[in-house]
Amino acid sequence: MMTSCEDDDDVDPIVGTWKLEKVTMNGDEIDLDVIGISATVTFKDDGTYSGTANFEGNPESISGTWERKDSETVYIYEDTETIILKKEGEYYTNTEQEYSGETLITMKMFFKKQ
Repeated sequence: MMTSCEDDDDVDPIVGTWKLEKVTMNGDEIDLDVIGISATVTFKDDGTYSGTANFEGNPESISGTWERKDSETVYIYEDTETIILKKEGEYYTNTEQEYSGETLITMKMFFKKQ
């Protein structure tokens, strides 16, 4: 006899709503209010996601698909962009690097399940 609890075991742990909790830049935590960034993303068990992001007062809706690559890695796809999320403790993180002049800037975003 199967119970609904057994079905819950098959649900990927990424399924649910995740909120941007913190951001680090070159290892230093940055106040989200100071840099004007917020984001909330809901991952569905059908492989889609949707959410909202606000960067410096410019809100936008985001949506696309996602897939699990391994137990620690999720790829999310929005239009032609691929974003990699890595499991780190209670967070999924995304790390991006870009140059500002000759200085390499590493920004890491930490999302926590709500």
